[in-house]
Amino acid sequence: MPPESARLSLRKNLGWMFVATVVYNGCQWGMIAALAKTGPPSMVGDYVFALAVCAPIVMFANLQLRKVQATDASAEYEFGDYFAVRLFTTLVALLVITAIAVGRHDGFRVDFVILLVGIAKALESFADLIYGSLQQHERMDRIAQSQIRKGPLLLIAMIVGVVLTGDLHWALLGVVVAHGITLAAFDIPAVLQFQTISLPGLRAAWRRPRRLLSLGWLSLPFGVATGLISLRSSMPRYFIQSYLGVHALGIYGGLAYLTVAGDTANRALVHSAIPRFAILYATRNLPEYFRLLGKAIVVYSLLGISGVVIAYLAGRPLLTLLYTPEYASHVNVLVCLAAAFAIHLLGQAFHTALTALRNFWIQLSMAILDASCLALFAYLLVPTWGLMGAAWSVLLTEILDLLLSSGFLVVCTAGERKRSRLRDSRLESTRHGHTSPESASVGVWVQASERRPLVEPDK
Repeated sequence: MPPESARLSLRKNLGWMFVATVVYNGCQWGMIAALAKTGPPSMVGDYVFALAVCAPIVMFANLQLRKVQATDASAEYEFGDYFAVRLFTTLVALLVITAIAVGRHDGFRVDFVILLVGIAKALESFADLIYGSLQQHERMDRIAQSQIRKGPLLLIAMIVGVVLTGDLHWALLGVVVAHGITLAAFDIPAVLQFQTISLPGLRAAWRRPRRLLSLGWLSLPFGVATGLISLRSSMPRYFIQSYLGVHALGIYGGLAYLTVAGDTANRALVHSAIPRFAILYATRNLPEYFRLLGKAIVVYSLLGISGVVIAYLAGRPLLTLLYTPEYASHVNVLVCLAAAFAIHLLGQAFHTALTALRNFWIQLSMAILDASCLALFAYLLVPTWGLMGAAWSVLLTEILDLLLSSGFLVVCTAGERKRSRLRDSRLESTRHGHTSPESASVGVWVQASERRPLVEPDK
């Protein structure tokens, strides 16, 4: 591990990640806009559907090892352990994606798009693992530099492929190559500056199967939870594709991807704040822990309200400018999605604080309930209300998620907050030269509780 002086402050990390996510998410949206401007909505629909198929599978396979790395303040696992688990799960994910693409029998056009998107996501997952190591060392500047390079490269590959060939397949092939170039030319050299990695060390990890199983078991609930969260995002698209067709799916995909503007600050804050939340909770610094949570809530509230106002006042001209008038005719769907995303941002503040507790089974419970409810809402609303029904189903689910995440955080930190108050009471009594009967009676209990881990291990 590098010396402490090599770590950046939270403000610098947040600044780097904000700039990087502005660039990267802007380029991700630009890829959708390029398809919308140069091709029919059905081409956008093919790409959006491929993402909806691949993203939940890859997200589940990732097991969110990046966040597990970032919160591994005691260095319980080595980089080789994380790499071995990621390699195995990514290969399994590619096999599943291939089986789905081949088994759909929808023709070569859609099947090959799914395969190419799956390969791109697999390469992205290895970059994500490297980001986890850099994030653990609080060097978000290196992650930011990678994304600033990668985003424009992906956008250029998509635009050149579509403009020159008019074929989505060639464009996605260029995207795959761009992912590979960034991984080999920048990400791997960057992590080697902070992490000692050798081929013998990576191979040695495979000789510790129990250790790998332990890491996989620790990460499994978080992986399932994030896979379900990704599935939740994709759920309306499945119902739209089934009931309304790929053309309508292209319209919805273009509208939904405009929320990446708000997701820019969200990702920057989440990835920068998780290590700080973990340290504050591990050191029982609850006042600073909840103060940081309060700051996140304020920032997210301002972002969410701004997005809704912009969508309501300028949604129609923006959609006409960025896409086509056909997209602008669905501005009411955009406003509803903006409201849903505003609530989603508030929920992310609580999710980020919960992640620091490393009790990933809580995330799994919420994700299962959220995905189930969204499927039910979409099933009931999309056939009757079309794209607006899909937006309503997302809004209702985000409200549910906000209530669950805030409630779980209150419950999970209740015990530690009580111990913190009792410690403060003892210190105050000692400072005034006397010990109250209440503080004396709980003194032994507090001392014993301080020896217990903050989060009980999952049985």
